[in-house]
Amino acid sequence: MALNLDSEGPLGPIPSDRERKEAAEIQEELEAQRRALNFLRTVAVNLDNEKLDDTEFREFMRNSMEGMLGIDYTKP
Repeated sequence: MALNLDSEGPLGPIPSDRERKEAAEIQEELEAQRRALNFLRTVAVNLDNEKLDDTEFREFMRNSMEGMLGIDYTKP
C-alpha cells in the first residue's frame, strides 16, 4: 500500500484545518473547566479554614480568582 503524504502521516490521517480548530476549541474548553474545578475545590477546602479571618479569606478569594480563573479582580 502506497503512502499518500497529502492525507496520511506516519501516525495516521493528517487532520484538516477545521479538525485542528475544533480540537483546539475543545482543548480550551477542557482547560477552562479544569481551572474552574480547581477554583471550586480550593474554595471548598478553605471555607472553614480557621486560620483565615474574613479579611484574609476575601484576599485569598481575590487572589484565587486572578490566578485560577484569569479574572482581573479589582476591589470595589
